Order: sequence, then C-alpha cells, then structure tokens
Amino acid sequence: MLTSMMEYATNHVGNPVDEECELENKLAYFEYKDEIVQIFEVYGQGTDSWFLKPSDDTVYKLNNTAYGVYLNQFDDFINYTKNKDNESKKVSYGTTILNDIAGGYTVGRGSK
Repeated sequence: MLTSMMEYATNHVGNPVDEECELENKLAYFEYKDEIVQIFEVYGQGTDSWFLKPSDDTVYKLNNTAYGVYLNQFDDFINYTKNKDNESKKVSYGTTILNDIAGGYTVGRGSK
C-alpha cells in the first residue's frame, strides 16, 4: 500500500527533496482526519518504505507555507484507487466480451 501511495503522490503533486538523506529517496505526505503521516521510500541495494509522524516543523510548513502543495488527502487517494480498480475491471470485462465475439481469435485491422 505504501508503494501505491507513493506512486499516487509522485503522479499528482510530486515529491519534495529530503536533503537530510544520503541515499536516493522519495517523500510523500498524507492527511487523514487532521493527522499527517510522512512516507519514505529509500533506494539502495533494494527499496525500503516506511511511514512516521512528521516533525512539528514539517507539519507547520505543510499547513502554513507553499510546501503544503505536497500534502495529499488520504480520501482522495482511496477514491482514485477505487476508480482505477473499476476502470481496470471494465477493460477486463470488455476484453472478455470481445474474445467471446471473436471466438477467441485475434482480429486485426483489415481482416476479413
């Protein structure tokens, strides 16, 4: 789930730079019911992800400065995930119908 949350944050608002980390990493911030969590994804000889409560200074920056652009709403992430799953099911269902119609054969353009 943390990987999906990081992908969502990366695609929707980008990731702030973590100047304190020596390894290549990504950060994301999510808010749910007035609580904020900070997600880390660190790359080295593998990938490790974890979350924690951000420092008071970071929470202040998220709530009172332009840094707040990096704050994602957890509810938005959940809705996005549900919609993405529904779209995936529609495509899968449409492919099944097409296979049934074509008798399981692949039909290319210009085929007779």
